[in-house]
Amino acid sequence: MISLKTYREYYEDVMRRVPGIHSVRVVNVDQDMSDCLKSISSDELPVLFVVVPSAQETGTDPDNVEEDNLCLIFLMDRMDMQRRGPVRVLEDTQPLVESIKNVMRGDRNRGCCLMHNLDRMTTTPETGFYTDYSGWSVSFKLSTE
Repeated sequence: MISLKTYREYYEDVMRRVPGIHSVRVVNVDQDMSDCLKSISSDELPVLFVVVPSAQETGTDPDNVEEDNLCLIFLMDRMDMQRRGPVRVLEDTQPLVESIKNVMRGDRNRGCCLMHNLDRMTTTPETGFYTDYSGWSVSFKLSTE
């Protein structure tokens, strides 16, 4: 299982390496994300939500336990239906989500302790998220021993 402290610190570092992301929040369930969005200020947007990963054991050898960590992040920004609708938010945040993925790929290629086993990423547009937010989700798998 991934160390949550290491996971949080990794994405805080990603925020520093990708200009335009203004905050990182670790959340566990939908309610956590909803509560964060209700209290978030404009200067914290766009926000990168890092969902606590779930882990699934993949091997049966007790001396060599491996797990697949199922991971999900969201890059979200507020929309305004009169001035900045969901498609505009997607357009505005797409370069940021691509930069995040490029950082993760680069870290994998450099053998980063967290990302060295990064598997395929799936990127999905998210519109009308909790009514006022749109952006992107990225799901991926990390293997750990």
